[in-house]
Amino acid sequence: METRHIHFIRAVADCGSVSAAARRLGLTQSALTKIVARVEDELGTRLFDRGTHGMAANKYGQLFLERTRQVGLIVDDLATELRTLKSGISGTVRVGCGRAWLSTVLPAAIVRCTAAYPDVEVVLRHADYASMVDELRRGDLDFVLAQVREGAAQEEFSIDPIRTNHSMITTRKDHPLTRKPGALSASDVAEYRWILPPKEDPSRQFLVRKMMELGAPPPLVQVEAVSYQLTASILLQSDMLSIIPDHQRPVYVGQLATLNTPWCAPEKRAGIVTLRGRSLSGASLNLLNDVRAIAREMER
Repeated sequence: METRHIHFIRAVADCGSVSAAARRLGLTQSALTKIVARVEDELGTRLFDRGTHGMAANKYGQLFLERTRQVGLIVDDLATELRTLKSGISGTVRVGCGRAWLSTVLPAAIVRCTAAYPDVEVVLRHADYASMVDELRRGDLDFVLAQVREGAAQEEFSIDPIRTNHSMITTRKDHPLTRKPGALSASDVAEYRWILPPKEDPSRQFLVRKMMELGAPPPLVQVEAVSYQLTASILLQSDMLSIIPDHQRPVYVGQLATLNTPWCAPEKRAGIVTLRGRSLSGASLNLLNDVRAIAREMER
């Protein structure tokens, strides 16, 4: 079976018929029909169910499409690397990023990388962790920058933790709790309303668990948000509380204050998630090198 034949089979599956796929590929219908039949003969099984309304991949065809997706990615990666070697660093880097990366390490890394390689284009995707990992698996993303989740080190992924974040309960600098002497209890902070990330966020889960362990009711969440900028803006105009990681607090020096709550200081590891066995382009590797370098600089 030739590599191009894989592309032809995938086109038939996408188009739903040989005739439509042939038009897309610039082949005659009879030529494409013979190629499909040849591939099926080689594999010893039919890949499509034929009907009056076209062709649909059967269970064998679905398995073929799933397995050959990686072949297509490898071929595309190879073509990208060859172009890179021939003409210098260029191309598109598709990055999935968690919210903590949007205002710290990643912007500086993008500036540094694109200044050195002006032909590199960076496409950012910000979504929940599960969605980004699915896109990484499908090949829609080159790598993901996110908080490392428990159980995330699956065989299909490679995870490289490059920084540790510590979060603290935060509010505006003149909040009533900032004037209360000594360490604050879970009951003290339970009296106020909160702006927190979604329920699946580990920091929120940690806070809820700790407050309940200490005999206080869980935080009363009035606003759910993923933007640190929005969170800070609401904190500055209200008596709400939130959890903000240490790398974000310098942005709001003189405006926000961390409360004295030693019982609540969740530690989070953040890093790079890639798909095992997939080669990254020169553009992707250079951006990753800049991400690592800037993360080290910010840890100093």
